[in-house]
Amino acid sequence: MLSSNEIREKFLEFFKQKDHVIFESSPVVPYDDPTLLFTNAGMNQFKKIFLGEVKSDLKRAASAQKCIRVSGKHNDLEEVGKDGRHHTFFEMLGNWSFGDYYKKEAIIWGWEFLTTVMGLDKDKLYISVYKDDDESYNIWKDIIGVPENKIYRLGDIEKKDEENFWSMGETGPCGPCSEIYYDQGPGVGCGKPDCSITCGCDRYLELWNLVFMQYNRDLTGKLTPLPFKSVDTGMGLERITAVLQNVTSNYETDLFENIISKLTSITGYSFKEKQVPFQIICDHIRMITFAIADGALPSNEGRGFVVRRILRRAARQARHLDIKKPFLYLLVPSLVEKMGDYYKEIKLKQEQIMQIIKNEEEKFNRTLDKGLGLFYDKLEIIKKENKNVLPAEDVFVLHDTYGFPLDLTRMICEEEGISCDEEGFERLMEKQREQSRTKKVQFDFSTIDQDGWHILRKGESIFTGYTDKPDKLAIRSSILSYSFNDEVLAIFFDKTPFYAESGGQVADEGLILGFNKEDFEILQNRFNLEKKYPEINEIDQLKTYAKVILKVENVYKTMKGPLHLAAVEDGKDIVLDENVMNSLIFFLIVDIDKRYSTMRNHTATHLLHQALIEVLGSHVEQAGSFVCSSYLRFDFPHPAPLTDEQINLIESRVNSIIFKNLPVIVYDGLTLKEAKAMNAKALFTEKYGDRVRVIKIPDFSIELCGGTHSPTTGFIGGFSITAESSVSAGTRRVEAVTGSNIIDRVNNFKNILKKTSYLAGTKSFEQIPSFVEKMLEENEIMKKELQKLRINLADSNFKKLLNHKITKNGIDYYLLDLENENIDNLKRYADRFKAEEVGCIIIVNRSSNSVMALSSVSRDLTNKVSAKLLLQDILKVAGGSAGGREDFAQGGAKDYGALQKALKEFGF
Repeated sequence: MLSSNEIREKFLEFFKQKDHVIFESSPVVPYDDPTLLFTNAGMNQFKKIFLGEVKSDLKRAASAQKCIRVSGKHNDLEEVGKDGRHHTFFEMLGNWSFGDYYKKEAIIWGWEFLTTVMGLDKDKLYISVYKDDDESYNIWKDIIGVPENKIYRLGDIEKKDEENFWSMGETGPCGPCSEIYYDQGPGVGCGKPDCSITCGCDRYLELWNLVFMQYNRDLTGKLTPLPFKSVDTGMGLERITAVLQNVTSNYETDLFENIISKLTSITGYSFKEKQVPFQIICDHIRMITFAIADGALPSNEGRGFVVRRILRRAARQARHLDIKKPFLYLLVPSLVEKMGDYYKEIKLKQEQIMQIIKNEEEKFNRTLDKGLGLFYDKLEIIKKENKNVLPAEDVFVLHDTYGFPLDLTRMICEEEGISCDEEGFERLMEKQREQSRTKKVQFDFSTIDQDGWHILRKGESIFTGYTDKPDKLAIRSSILSYSFNDEVLAIFFDKTPFYAESGGQVADEGLILGFNKEDFEILQNRFNLEKKYPEINEIDQLKTYAKVILKVENVYKTMKGPLHLAAVEDGKDIVLDENVMNSLIFFLIVDIDKRYSTMRNHTATHLLHQALIEVLGSHVEQAGSFVCSSYLRFDFPHPAPLTDEQINLIESRVNSIIFKNLPVIVYDGLTLKEAKAMNAKALFTEKYGDRVRVIKIPDFSIELCGGTHSPTTGFIGGFSITAESSVSAGTRRVEAVTGSNIIDRVNNFKNILKKTSYLAGTKSFEQIPSFVEKMLEENEIMKKELQKLRINLADSNFKKLLNHKITKNGIDYYLLDLENENIDNLKRYADRFKAEEVGCIIIVNRSSNSVMALSSVSRDLTNKVSAKLLLQDILKVAGGSAGGREDFAQGGAKDYGALQKALKEFGF
């Protein structure tokens, strides 16, 4: 029996023999494709080739690709656990042709691999094709020899039936497909005599999908032919392994046996006893591990939120397995043992992944305890009112305050026999999103190729701003095309010095000035604009002559080049129609001070990255960054806060490189292979055919980077860390400033010290620490004296404070109703009561926004009265809760009036 590793190896070797280039899996985080949340198909890394966006000599390729499907069209999350074949994470075995072979070879090779190499029974294989795909139908029937009764024509996109018509998402490459099904036998599935591949049961297992890429689908649904016809096939490793290992569930294959074995040893349950939670956990731990390994760390937004949501969905299964402690992280070594030899990233980052998962589990357990308390309080109210729906407001609070994703709340509700108001919840979420949106310059990029664009001349927009030379940052340019969209002027120029926002670096800011040709020629000669950057006073004079003044709000990277979004600052009352825009000479001026500051910060980010590796270890890699003119921000995986000593070492190391004034060397137009040969740090995997840019600081740092940089390290001027904080579990953030921003920071500190020195009455800054120390010492003495006074007052007034007493069933109950008392004195009262009285005491303490309550019972009465149950019963009525022991309990509530009513009902 073949193992999953052997099947993967045989697949890749088979297509290698068919002259395919074997590619490594790209990360599950598609860093350079904003249309995807996660890599969801093997073809993702070849998308630009399919679309004809890059020139490539590649004709044939094959890979085993890590995939995650948790959103959009390809979303299997809700199905995971219910059956043995759906997953959030899986491996896709695929082969591709880019304008080379087409349907005939793809079908023949697919059949050959399954029947000859894998040895599957031909009689158990069934085929489907798109309804109009006669070519594929005839290949299966006439060349392969599949009987006509085993070939099904399916789908009709004109009727919105996309069966056997595959697309990567709502938009993108697509085309008809042919699927190969495996008959698992009548013992699997519905058992109906007319069961076929069109039945939704498990008997006929979809094994391999052969997609014939012909079209690109846009946002309107329009299909346009691709530059060349291609083949994209995909077969789930989990499914073919299940078939070859003669099991009907993927979870019974060797891919999951290590995890299941470890889970059994942790819980004491077998797979069959707890099949659904076992399957959810086994699937989710794979998704979580690979996502974290590729840089998608748990957080409250984007991919990180999805990872956190999946992790919590898995952790929630602990309730079904009688586990009360974090346990998911213990499964990672079992997964690494099985898959770490092929996917080395999970082996290299095993300890880091385990720590992140453990931290998340601990955090979630604390959140879950709090959230479940609220849920069960609401559940009790619902049942008392004979209702069966958890209100939208409560679902929202669980989500917003306690971090419960909707599917978790839904799951808990189902377990309790009620539902939740999901529609109302979505309305509240949308309301929150609307409130959080801020007005900013935006543009609908989907309109670029549509009506409304004024095409003045053809050509390609070129970025010319990779320079530190001032005269190259203010240049003359011509408009290629432009459009007004929501009062925003969007422009493509034939050339531009403006950097487009990308790679964590903000876009350049500046001005676009439009002149009459005659005026510009005069001004160009007067200010020597061809050879130098204009001075501030010269820019002011240029603005007085300009017919139109545009302020650049942002610059975006598009397939057509840098797109400038600009607001009209002054249009001299002219209409910006095609005639006017075509007649003007445009002068583009980058804000040079901000550009230079951004360059300093970006190069400093590279220095910081390497310094972090040297001080903290090789596990440090970029998890996120932000570079602008005023500061830089760098996120990286690390399990603990940085110490002051570590921060000082990092700062010192970066400054030592700055003071050496080393050259910053740029290598442009390299292939990824050439960059890797230089040992350049690749923060994400480039797609085939892309040319890359490498930034090297000799004997210190070398990274792939498309940003703008200082000419030398000395140009940075200096480096100062301003903040170190946590972004999420296992991820730290460092913020820093460089150059003149350090001087601004020092001056700010000076002003603070001057004010502090004045208030303290010290003669110099150096005397401030000793003044503060003396003040703290005096404050501590005063606090102790005040506490003594409080204790004496409490002792002397204790008998008087016992202002309520009732007797029930022969037991004395006392009430102590106080206001703004500290917790130490409350406990002191409870201890004093226990020492001097026989009975039970309830102590209530009001503050401005809450009520605290304690209960204490004499030791000889704990077999008759429980302090914990007594306080819980009273506080529950007031919407509060309590915990503790039989002789002492503590709790709280928000509504003092309701608590007073509860105490009155008790008898006080």
